[in-house]
Amino acid sequence: MIRIGRSGRKLAELASQYDFSFFEYWASDYAGHKQDMDWAIRQLETFDSVLKGLLEAWQAEEGLILLTSDHGNMEDLSTRRHTDANVPLLLFGNLNNRREFQKDIRDLTEIAPAIFKFLEI
Repeated sequence: MIRIGRSGRKLAELASQYDFSFFEYWASDYAGHKQDMDWAIRQLETFDSVLKGLLEAWQAEEGLILLTSDHGNMEDLSTRRHTDANVPLLLFGNLNNRREFQKDIRDLTEIAPAIFKFLEI
């Protein structure tokens, strides 16, 4: 897991060079489609290690880290399909930035406009 944690720190380093960075972790989606709980847990552990490295290296005053999903599926391994379960929206960073970013978000469709507003696009 040490190497994976370094991946998160490298992600923080790369992201700090840009106004917006996007990281997609498709393995959790694939885990839901495989319907294999042991494999799904390993994917979450891997992602947890990357996120830990990212948060350790992140300078909270520099911006926000947004963590969400476009759909559910790993929470219900009885189906290979995407679910309509609510997905989390987690924000890491400066408290005022987090409050401002999320104040108008009520569902998934409002995240992209909030990103544009935050970046003043």
